[in-house]
Amino acid sequence: MIFKNNKFYRQILEMKILGEKYFHLTGSETSKLLPIIYIFIANSTLIFTFYNLFYHLAIKLSIMGIFKSLVFLIFQIPLINYLNLRAIGIISAQNLFYFKNEAKIINLKGKELNFFNFSFSLLFLKILKLIDQKNENKLTTTLKESVVDEYMNVFDFALIYPPHILALGHARLKELPGTLENFIDSLPQPIKEISVQQPIKHLNFNILKNIFVPSLIVSTTVGIIFSHSFIQSWSFKFTNAVSLNLFPIFGTIAVFYSFLLFLNSIVAFLNSSYFSIFYIALTKSSEIDDKFKLRINKFLDHNDRLNGITIISKDMPNQMKPSTPDKLLKKIANTFQKNVENGVNTKKITLALLKKGYSKEDIEKGHALFKKNKHSA
Repeated sequence: MIFKNNKFYRQILEMKILGEKYFHLTGSETSKLLPIIYIFIANSTLIFTFYNLFYHLAIKLSIMGIFKSLVFLIFQIPLINYLNLRAIGIISAQNLFYFKNEAKIINLKGKELNFFNFSFSLLFLKILKLIDQKNENKLTTTLKESVVDEYMNVFDFALIYPPHILALGHARLKELPGTLENFIDSLPQPIKEISVQQPIKHLNFNILKNIFVPSLIVSTTVGIIFSHSFIQSWSFKFTNAVSLNLFPIFGTIAVFYSFLLFLNSIVAFLNSSYFSIFYIALTKSSEIDDKFKLRINKFLDHNDRLNGITIISKDMPNQMKPSTPDKLLKKIANTFQKNVENGVNTKKITLALLKKGYSKEDIEKGHALFKKNKHSA
């Protein structure tokens, strides 16, 4: 009973239930586990970077070492984002091929550069999300407008759906913001509300505090009593008789961090798998074998998340196509109007809109609406 009331136990149980449902739906081939390994390996490289940073900061006291570690970290994070995005892309491709009853080798060739370039946008989005949670201010607004302006209207969705869109070939990077906005505007309001809610929350150190705190106390005690038994460069003297070796403490933190990282890699995999199937069900339902449709809807209704809404069934053979909403066309038409009035020719306006991520088809429709409004004025 004690364990059943524990937050950590409940979280692990939730992961187990969703994982079993996912593999029951999509098959239990070992290749399905590869994305978890990719995600864990990508994220675990941070352990070595932080170890190196801590060593130079607290032990060696090397300014150059600290500087090199920080520079490496700056370049490392976008690469980690890229590897995570690629792993999520593989999940989407695997699931779609399985639901279509097609045995294909997963190949993201031609899409790699899109994943890599978006990894930088994702970095800024995550930073802004973190700032937003703590404090909304002018700096946050300025960063949003200057760095990730094209994702402003689809902020929460941009943290989840781009790798699925890129992997399934729905858009190139330049078209991504427009495609994402079209997808969101095509969703009925009840579905829109649940489409950014993570099925499983990420774990943090706080959830392990009942184990971590006692372990930290024990490792500190070991570091004092057996101070001379470990690497002496990690040892700090308080008096001639008493010294503390940080190696056992750091080892404890490293073990717990690795364990937490592994669990969160599984959480990331399960959440990405859920959103992958959610996106496929909404946009690719006509390609899915009928035998999967009811099972997919049941999976998506995990913990009654759908509140009675049917996302996909045999009676709904046509996919929800992200048709261009009126407000987006009006926005494009207004862009043409304002710039034409300022003497900019339509060719330059079209090129600018393409760079912003709007599709050629939407720009043509928006331009047609602009001409219609101009003639009727």
